[in-house]
Amino acid sequence: MSFANDTVALPTPLLTETQVKDYLLDGQPVFRSLDVKAIWRNLSDSQVMLHLGDSLYPASVDILPVLEPLLSAPGWFYAGELTDAELDEITALLTQWLNRGYWRCDLQDVDD
Repeated sequence: MSFANDTVALPTPLLTETQVKDYLLDGQPVFRSLDVKAIWRNLSDSQVMLHLGDSLYPASVDILPVLEPLLSAPGWFYAGELTDAELDEITALLTQWLNRGYWRCDLQDVDD
């Protein structure tokens, strides 16, 4: 069985949430793999379930205003519009997506 993202170069080693958060806070962009489509459904007044690729990701309704452009645009950068908790949630999601090859960024090329 082959998935569309099998040819995507995954970061090695895997990115950490701290690396991704610092990258976002520096105003650096992330780019969605254009073959990745996301949908979500409401689970409750406070939770949604994101369907992305072959995976499911729970998220709070509070971050939907950021998730909508993030999931629909080919590129996105953090513009300082989130609370600390919302930024942490976006960072956690993006870290997973970057490590799965659903999104990409320049962090793979940066030496620590």
